[in-house]
Amino acid sequence: MYFTYIQISKFDIVQRLVLYKTGDVRSFYRYNSSWINIWSVPKDLCFVYDICGAYGACNRNNLQFCSCLEGFKPKDKHAWFLQDWWSSGCLRSSPLYCSPINSTTDGFLQKNDISLAKEKAVSYSQYPTLPTCRSACLENCSCKAFDLTNSTPPICRMWFGDLFNVRVASNSQPVFLRMAASELQQSISNGGSNQGRVLSISLPVSTAFILVLAFLVIIFLLRRHGMLGKGGDMEGHELLSASLRTFTYKELRIATNNFRDKLGKGAFGSVFKGSLPDDTLVAVKKLRGL
Repeated sequence: MYFTYIQISKFDIVQRLVLYKTGDVRSFYRYNSSWINIWSVPKDLCFVYDICGAYGACNRNNLQFCSCLEGFKPKDKHAWFLQDWWSSGCLRSSPLYCSPINSTTDGFLQKNDISLAKEKAVSYSQYPTLPTCRSACLENCSCKAFDLTNSTPPICRMWFGDLFNVRVASNSQPVFLRMAASELQQSISNGGSNQGRVLSISLPVSTAFILVLAFLVIIFLLRRHGMLGKGGDMEGHELLSASLRTFTYKELRIATNNFRDKLGKGAFGSVFKGSLPDDTLVAVKKLRGL
């Protein structure tokens, strides 16, 4: 794909076009000693083809706008955590059995908050009901999702192969995602349902207190054994600095989903729940001031 443009201004304007790795193109012009962004396409990054990769859903309202569908996990957790590259997509947490003889090996999770690329769907008029449409999709191992249109008569639409260009959309038509029976059962046992209800996990404020207490105990033990010096003991300070990893503000903001889930607050700031790329739960304290 390509595009051209013609500069019709009589003034000598220096311009440049930048193609970003997220897939959007931006135009800049030189003003004094600065570059001014005058336009970009597309306006919505979720319209960039394959921006979240296979089984990744795009939500323009989120800080990290790519997320894996339920039952999937990022193929490259580190890249997703740093918001560096999403097109690697997601992998299934549990493989499909694809056994049409035993219908209990695979199932379908109903999602009411996503939309699939309609141009990739294959339509069938001979399966005008949900049971017939479901059975037809289940019998084909390549069928990964289906839905039933609201038209008269209803049309059964199926998506074959990996799912790309999934978007988060409110009040969308129900879509049924194919999942392994174990993943489907786990979703239900964790409080979900085959309606695709979003799971919400909350931790008590005592979790933050326990983490802080554990940190203080470690400091006490290190000092007791002479591994961590007091005051101006630079040897102990270097040992502690070498054993701890520093995080950038961007990493902490992503880990806490923009400081969304507050565990508690004190005189110096608030504590938020976070999750690192390796799924380690952490408590992040955001200070009120410097």
